[in-house]
Amino acid sequence: MLLNSVFRVIIVILVAVVVMLAVYHYTINSIVQEDKIVTVPSLVGQDIFEASREIDRLNKNQGLEKKIHIKIFPVAAEKSNHTIRYTVTKQVPDPTGKPIKDGRIITLSVSMGHKVRDMPDFIGKSLKQVRQYLYSSEINEDSKLIELKKNIRSILSNNNLNAKKQVQEMSKLMKSPDSPILSKPVLTIGSIVFRDDPDIPAGHVISQIPRPKQPLFQDTAIKLFVSKGNNKEYLTLNNYINRPAEEVLKILEDKKIITSIKNVPGQSNNDGMILSQSISQGQKLYPGDQIVLNVAHYNSSDVQGKYSLIKFIVPSPYHKRPAHNVHSVNNPKVKVKIIVKDHERQTTVFEGDREAGDKIIECYKVIGKGSVEIFLDNIPFDHYSLN
Repeated sequence: MLLNSVFRVIIVILVAVVVMLAVYHYTINSIVQEDKIVTVPSLVGQDIFEASREIDRLNKNQGLEKKIHIKIFPVAAEKSNHTIRYTVTKQVPDPTGKPIKDGRIITLSVSMGHKVRDMPDFIGKSLKQVRQYLYSSEINEDSKLIELKKNIRSILSNNNLNAKKQVQEMSKLMKSPDSPILSKPVLTIGSIVFRDDPDIPAGHVISQIPRPKQPLFQDTAIKLFVSKGNNKEYLTLNNYINRPAEEVLKILEDKKIITSIKNVPGQSNNDGMILSQSISQGQKLYPGDQIVLNVAHYNSSDVQGKYSLIKFIVPSPYHKRPAHNVHSVNNPKVKVKIIVKDHERQTTVFEGDREAGDKIIECYKVIGKGSVEIFLDNIPFDHYSLN
């Protein structure tokens, strides 16, 4: 019995020693870890993206368990010495002071450029109204650009023999990335998110980021949240089989249904007709929903032909190639011409006057390799290939 008691005491003592050693080891490591200091370089003058990469490299090279993090504080250029957007203007703690402990948060003040004005309020407006505003408002206009547009219109209206050459020279100057005439647009649509909302009509803005009346800086892309509508604003899908694809596409797009097509082999008597649809008849579709239509294509020659979907939204002046958009702010309509070229022919698939924000959709059978050319007010605006 005495031997067993002694043995138990020894076991208890050994366990206690192990626990004490573990606590001691943990305490020493904690003290060492807390005392670990890091020298952070000056990030002032760098853009915020490079500054972030610099901190990531520091954490990796130092092997820090408690990583250094950055907190961004945006400021207007008027309140800093840097006018270039996304430039770090101030760093806290000051990098010229003492080294900091790992795990510390560094606060970086970042220039957002010059404030242009307050953010417009688009809530409750339709997408078309938003695009029209960006087109017609002087928010995205540069005084030198406006003057050049007037000169181009004057040249064209006077039927000058050298008009074409002068227009080409002006357009080349205006679209040059190094040209001082063009600056980036102040405000563009960055992304659109569709949401269900029973109180806001379909196609109208529910909310926006940045919010209304917040400072608007140069080169801002706004995110719009747009309503799909309420339970009454839906389309009960019909049976579109054996109907012309172009006719059905325009019906669906007019209801703000996102459409796409898939070419499937057909016969001579159903070329261009819909053979099947991804959503069956009787289903409810809301604005922003998607549907795929299988379209028959028949080839009578060795050259393969397939139907292509051509979609185009009449842009604001800065949507893609502002240098080519020369129509007057006082005249919201622009003459749009869309030409498709393929292996066999050149066809004008659309020609007419439209306003900014209007959507044009055409379904066209392309023989072999094809391309699309878009003209605004008879001046080339865009060109791309069709697969």
